Amino acid sequence: MGNTKFELNEEKIFECKTHWSCLICPAIISFFFVMASLMGLFEESEDRIFYLVFLILSLLIFFIPFLRVKTNHLVLTSARIYGKTGILKTKSLTAPISKIQTVNINKGIFGRIFGYADININCITGIYVFKKQSNAEEMQNAILNMINK
Repeated sequence: MGNTKFELNEEKIFECKTHWSCLICPAIISFFFVMASLMGLFEESEDRIFYLVFLILSLLIFFIPFLRVKTNHLVLTSARIYGKTGILKTKSLTAPISKIQTVNINKGIFGRIFGYADININCITGIYVFKKQSNAEEMQNAILNMINK
């Protein structure tokens, strides 16, 4: 999980990552906007600045969700759970296994098709939501197995 340092007696049990399918819509939208921008840039017109700004904004349509995928982490170790979500406004979770109260999975129709779900972890300190996680059910089972040990 990035730069998280585990304690000496901890070992990584399971790790969840954000599912790739959340990049499909931004990629399609960004592709069409980039193509429209490039067509406008290669035309002989005085609006080249507009098309250049439009090109940069259309690239951001894909880049921001891509950053979200790369910066969201959820790791279960033998002693605690670590999680981080967000780009500019981040929310972190570091809790011992004994402080976890419930772990819920929310899976919609697209989640069933593509194989992802939202994981809601209810700790004493609050509820932490990790959206569109691959292997969500396996993470839930791993957490519940650690709680019941």
